[in-house]
Amino acid sequence: GLDPNRIAVGGDSAGGNLAAVCTLDARDNGGPDLSAQLLVYPVVDDDLDRPSYRSFAEGLLLETADMTWFWNHYCPEAALRRSWRCSPLRATNHEGLPPAVVMIADLDPLRSENEAYVERLREAGVTTEVVRFPDLPHGSFGMSDNCGAVRIAIREACLGIAGHLGTTPTG
Repeated sequence: GLDPNRIAVGGDSAGGNLAAVCTLDARDNGGPDLSAQLLVYPVVDDDLDRPSYRSFAEGLLLETADMTWFWNHYCPEAALRRSWRCSPLRATNHEGLPPAVVMIADLDPLRSENEAYVERLREAGVTTEVVRFPDLPHGSFGMSDNCGAVRIAIREACLGIAGHLGTTPTG
């Protein structure tokens, strides 16, 4: 019962990294044809010297030191981190990827790399919609029970993805 013309990938943080890598891999290796991608404050680069890593280094849910720890465990060999399979921002070509909805938290060490990825997708001609978590940190996606701004952002993202899939979100 799966409609092969309406397949999307998505993920949150490290899962956003995996989703972004999947879109590149699917494009380069014969599918599946993806209709959309939802990237929720995705990890898309290993460069921890971006402005937001300095601005939001400490005191929020995700800190720069945490990202160092995560990278050291996810990919201990630093040279491998520069591959698009670990850092999809570093892919040489982003053309032909499915439309993207990228959710960015304003108070997030990952914000700068997320904004750079949006720019790279748009430069490659990929339809890309940005949905912001205004004045909220990394991890906000899970706060919808307590935060109206998160509910609004999630609704916007659902509408964006639904539009690419030719469906209507419920609820």
